[in-house]
Formats: sequence, C-alpha cells, structure tokens
Amino acid sequence: MTGRNGMDLHAAALDAARGAEVVFGDDSAAPPRIEYSEPQDIEVDGEPAVRYTVRGSGIHASVECSPTEATFDVVAIPGFATATVAVFMVQLDQSNEGSLDYSTVDTLISTLRKPGSTTGQPR
Repeated sequence: MTGRNGMDLHAAALDAARGAEVVFGDDSAAPPRIEYSEPQDIEVDGEPAVRYTVRGSGIHASVECSPTEATFDVVAIPGFATATVAVFMVQLDQSNEGSLDYSTVDTLISTLRKPGSTTGQPR
C-alpha cells in the first residue's frame, strides 16, 4: 500500500500500475512483455475506486523457481489519512507450480475497507 497526492483516482492507479515495469524488469535481461488492462471503475466500501491489472510475461527468471509470468493489480481509493489517494497493490506469480488462482486477487480486493467501516460485506 502507498499513497498519492495531487492526482485523481485514475491518474494515481495508472501511475502505480506503471511500477510493474520495475517490479517485473531486470537490468541484466531483455525487458518483459507488459500488458495493461483498461481502467475499471469499481466500488470499495461504497466509495469510487479504480483498478488496473498489469500482466507480465517473459519475466527474467533469476533463479529456477522465479516466475516468468505474473499479474500486478492496483486499486486506488479516496485516501483516509495523509494522502488524498490510497493505492493498494497485489502481485500474483502465475507460472510456477502451485501458484494461486487469479480469483484470489478478486477475493482479496473485495475485502478492502476503510478504517472503522461497519459494512462487513464484500462489494
């Protein structure tokens, strides 16, 4: 989780999603293939939110068990502390045996709540 100031939800989500290029990149290897989803306008705890999914493939495997494919999901919501936008990120390795199913990301995102929220139900 991180925060952003001086930008709206869409800009903050895209800015954080572009971090996947660093997460999946390796200066000692060819750059991976990076694909960005269109932004999805969603709700988190009754508030507007924006989600991007970034898919990386051809990721350099620095050791045998390193993934060569992964996703990087970003959700930006209105901030509630020191930043105007709160940004949540989830990386899911996908090419290794026993990797979690992508539905795990959806489940995790559905549990996001503001502090003190009483909704208690995924949206």
